[in-house]
Amino acid sequence: MKRDIARELYRSYRSGYKKKKEIADQERSPNGEPEKISNLINELVQNRQWRQGIAEGNLFSDWAQ
Repeated sequence: MKRDIARELYRSYRSGYKKKKEIADQERSPNGEPEKISNLINELVQNRQWRQGIAEGNLFSDWAQ
């Protein structure tokens, strides 16, 4: 019998089954003070290994210059 992906998807939504999302480890500064947004963004880019993608995006967006 052929698999019907649309029906399977419908049943999964109807039954309320949801995949658990990964929760990122949230670290706070030790003293509870606010941090600069640039530091937080740099840390996010480093943790998710986005540096190469950002560099490639900048290359193409700045191409005309």
